[in-house]
Amino acid sequence: MGKREDSHYLVAVGITVAAWLFVSACTLIGESDAGDSGVRDQLAAKLTETQQAQTAALALWDRVIFGEMVSCADYFSVPPMVILSDHDRSAHPNAAAIQTQLNAAIQAIHNSADLWNIECADTRPYVPLSMAKEGRITALAASEALAEAERLLAAW
Repeated sequence: MGKREDSHYLVAVGITVAAWLFVSACTLIGESDAGDSGVRDQLAAKLTETQQAQTAALALWDRVIFGEMVSCADYFSVPPMVILSDHDRSAHPNAAAIQTQLNAAIQAIHNSADLWNIECADTRPYVPLSMAKEGRITALAASEALAEAERLLAAW
C-alpha cells in the first residue's frame, strides 16, 4: 500500500471506530432508558392490577350489603406484594415510595379478602351486614395509597 492508500485506510478505520462508539453510546443510553421504563412499567402494571382488585373487592362487598346472595365461589384475587431489587430501588428514587404505597394498598385488599374467607369458613347462611361493611371499609382503605402511588408514577 502506498502512503495515499494508508491514509484512506486510516480514515476509514477512524470513521468505523467513531461510528461504532456512537452506536454503542446510543445503545447504552437506550438500555438505561429501557431499564428505567421497565421498572416504571412494572409498577404501573401493578398499580392497575391493584386498582382492579380493589374494584372487585368493593363490588363483592356491595353485592352482600345490598342483600344479594353471594357464593363463596365468588371471590376477588389479591395481587402479590411488590418486591423490587435493591438496585431498582436505588436506581429509581420514586420506585421505593411507589412500592411502599402499592404494598400498603395490596395489604388492605388482602385484609378485605381475609374477612371474606372468614365469612366463607363460617357456617352461617348469610354474612352479617356489619361484617360486609367492615369488608368494604377495609377494601376502601387501599384508596389513599393507590392515589399516592398513581401520583408518584405520574411524576416519574
